[in-house]
Amino acid sequence: MPLSQALRFSSLGVLAISVLFQVIALCSPGWHVEENDGQITSTGPIMQTTCHKGNGTCTSRTVLENIMSTRQDTYFTEWIFSMQMFHMINTLITIVVPIAFCLVVFIFHVFSIWNRKAGMYLYPVGTVSLAVACTLQFSLTVTSASMSSVQAHYLVYSNIQTPWSLVLYGLSSFFSLVMLVGYFTMLIQKIKLQARVENIQMEENSMEESLIK
Repeated sequence: MPLSQALRFSSLGVLAISVLFQVIALCSPGWHVEENDGQITSTGPIMQTTCHKGNGTCTSRTVLENIMSTRQDTYFTEWIFSMQMFHMINTLITIVVPIAFCLVVFIFHVFSIWNRKAGMYLYPVGTVSLAVACTLQFSLTVTSASMSSVQAHYLVYSNIQTPWSLVLYGLSSFFSLVMLVGYFTMLIQKIKLQARVENIQMEENSMEESLIK
């Protein structure tokens, strides 16, 4: 297998691992931990786990179920603009959007292996998409890490032991950053190569014109 093909397949593997880690983190609790009335609540973008400090029992439900359960007790406007709703929508956007961009790059990468036309757009699309994905990933990682570090003493109870979902998301952010650097480097090289080709063509054209004269 040529080196270029091997690099492309290894890049696909890194992208696949990054997307997998993001999906696992998306479905996991442990992003935001708080204590209230003897209960430790660990909330993620989709799942929420509540553990009782006394007997150690834990229950899990989706964040959407938890938000819907408060619908009957509040006015519609208060319910729509509640912090829980804002937190869920904001976190979903900052996780789902990077996954979508990484999947776009993954699809382009797959097509570029067999289709040269797709390969022409791979590095520009990959650079822009991964730049957006990395920005959102690192902003969410830093925000969640600061929240978890402040409340780290809550994580010793029951099933909420370590914010491993945050660790996975941090790793996926790192992999995306590595891919971004690679794509950006290849994009710069491609631009330089294109400029050299154009210069050579201009020189050849000028030589032909001088010979004709």
